[in-house]
Amino acid sequence: PVSIELTFDESVRLDTVDAGDLLLDNGATVTGVEVVDRDTVRFLLNVPVTEATFTYTLAADAISDLQRQGNDAFAGTFVLDLSGPRVVAHAPDAPTAAPFDTITFTFSEAIAPGSVGVADVTSFTGPGGVDLLSAVTSAVASGDQVTVMFAPQVVAGTYTMTIGPD
Repeated sequence: PVSIELTFDESVRLDTVDAGDLLLDNGATVTGVEVVDRDTVRFLLNVPVTEATFTYTLAADAISDLQRQGNDAFAGTFVLDLSGPRVVAHAPDAPTAAPFDTITFTFSEAIAPGSVGVADVTSFTGPGGVDLLSAVTSAVASGDQVTVMFAPQVVAGTYTMTIGPD
């Protein structure tokens, strides 16, 4: 992320808001602070490009309200995930009865539902190298699975499907 917004339960005193109020670990730093509105502060960040879980903390009494009462301590985390998902299983993964019309891929992490479509199936071949790409009818993501549906296949043999990487 490029910023973290903190919303307080009441208005804050602007003269008590400082970039140094929010502390981060793993080499991340606060480069500035913006007041969004009377009770929301945005801390601008510089986060190293490294896969990690980052923790941020706002110490107790770092920021005051209009009655000069300090905030409660607060902490949170965010994850910078630089590795893309990878297929860890698929079904069917052994001989299956004909006809079959679905292959479900299980990934190492959740897949955004709107990020998958038929265009992500880059090749689909059947026994003898027959091109079946035009038989693909849909590709749907749910959680860590992507299910690809296609016209029913009845010919015995090896089928190969390639998906991704986008």
